[in-house]
Amino acid sequence: RLAEVTDAGRALADETLVVRFDREDAEMHAAMSRLADLRVVWGGQEAVEAVRDLPRSWDTEDLILGPRLSLAVVDPSLARDRALSRLVTDIVYFDQQACSSPQQLYVKGALGEPKFEDFVARFSQEFERQARAIRRHPLDFGETYQVQRDRVRVLFDGGRVEHDGGTQWTVAVLPRPRLDIHGVNRFIQVIPFSRLEEIHAFIPENAQTVVTLLDPEDTAQFTEAAALPGACRFPRPAERNAFERPWER
Repeated sequence: RLAEVTDAGRALADETLVVRFDREDAEMHAAMSRLADLRVVWGGQEAVEAVRDLPRSWDTEDLILGPRLSLAVVDPSLARDRALSRLVTDIVYFDQQACSSPQQLYVKGALGEPKFEDFVARFSQEFERQARAIRRHPLDFGETYQVQRDRVRVLFDGGRVEHDGGTQWTVAVLPRPRLDIHGVNRFIQVIPFSRLEEIHAFIPENAQTVVTLLDPEDTAQFTEAAALPGACRFPRPAERNAFERPWER
């Protein structure tokens, strides 16, 4: 397909060879690593470490695109049914195992405040609906244990947990985020905020996408400050996988 675009594309295609082999073929991985001048590695920590441990030439360069985290920041007064549904899809679709799938959700308001609690109730209902409708892999023992352990951590921290009868989905409401909670397999932390500045201290250095549902003034204020720790994309709900624009507001 590249060759059909332009003459330059044809020249590039003529110089490109694509080789595929089984991910479990350790001998082939090692052979390719020894031949490489440059290794480009992307994925979670386990994938990155597996490639970095392969034998290589002393002058081979590594370009690491490691695990990234994503957040969402929402003003519940703007969360109409359609926007809420799209926000939930952003979280559910990839089981939070993609760099654009939020692990933490910051909601403007206060614990116990009617507007905040109404949003959490609506969000949990839609979260449950989509978790049932969108199929995902069966959790193994380790993943199931992780979900149950993190639920207990939330309760010990004074938070509360909304969840199904098993481990299909979890909405954990906390006064502040817990960094020791993995936030995968449809386990979302919901944290209230009153001022946008409160969120900045919790934005990790490996933040990638921050889904934003704020009014224009708050969006401008928040994105300017949130970009400093390293967040690089600020799409609206349902636009988290539109990568055409480098800076989204």
